[in-house]
Amino acid sequence: MLMRTAPTEATFAKCIECVQAVGARQAHVTIVFLLPHFDGPPRGNRDAQRALAQAIGNLKERLVGTAVVITVQGMKGAMLRMIMNSVAMMGVRRPMKVHATPADAVAWMHALPTQTDEVRNSKTLVADLEALLATTTGP
Repeated sequence: MLMRTAPTEATFAKCIECVQAVGARQAHVTIVFLLPHFDGPPRGNRDAQRALAQAIGNLKERLVGTAVVITVQGMKGAMLRMIMNSVAMMGVRRPMKVHATPADAVAWMHALPTQTDEVRNSKTLVADLEALLATTTGP
């Protein structure tokens, strides 16, 4: 899921729709959030944030892990990654890690013990994520 700006209620709704659709089709799911820009905290209300967390939680044991790629540069990016990793360590039941690049995220995803062969054997996953990031324009 690509978030070009801080998530709004519409963004949360689209993420929920994606999680539910993929969850209905796949036996195992690995989620990747791509955040190339940061222009402030989420603008969606708390109910929308909780609904996304619930949709992800509904995947239960089918969720292999969640990778968050924050490509924001400089001190802002380092701080965002540190904060997000801290949040992940405090309350996430399934593996979650924040990365600076798609390549780092894919390497981590490949190493997850319950990762599917489809993801593990993908030769284009890094390029696919980088291409998706390339579709963004400025903050």
